[in-house]
Amino acid sequence: MGQVTIEITKDDTGNVVFIPDAAEATTQDNVFWVNNTTEPHLPTRTDGKQPDQKWMNYQIPPDASSSGVVFFNPDTITGKKPSYTVEYFCSVHPKVESEKGTITVKS
Repeated sequence: MGQVTIEITKDDTGNVVFIPDAAEATTQDNVFWVNNTTEPHLPTRTDGKQPDQKWMNYQIPPDASSSGVVFFNPDTITGKKPSYTVEYFCSVHPKVESEKGTITVKS
């Protein structure tokens, strides 16, 4: 089991972004978000037709990290396998276009 870190940071224009986007993980990896901004964020899964799926029960405060999120094969939400892409956004700032990301999960 590995660890994948996604930074929540500001780009050169001051927009909050997820780095890397797109992130890559294998099944059973722990994915963590590290908040390097001055406001809280809450990465939340969305898959088009699927309802928003919160991965954690709390916002990630400034200068803190989330608990780990693990992905499985097949995907527990869509049933897709062996590899799939998960879309997510910040549910604290849902209308901010730059606060979106993807994770490609491979077996």
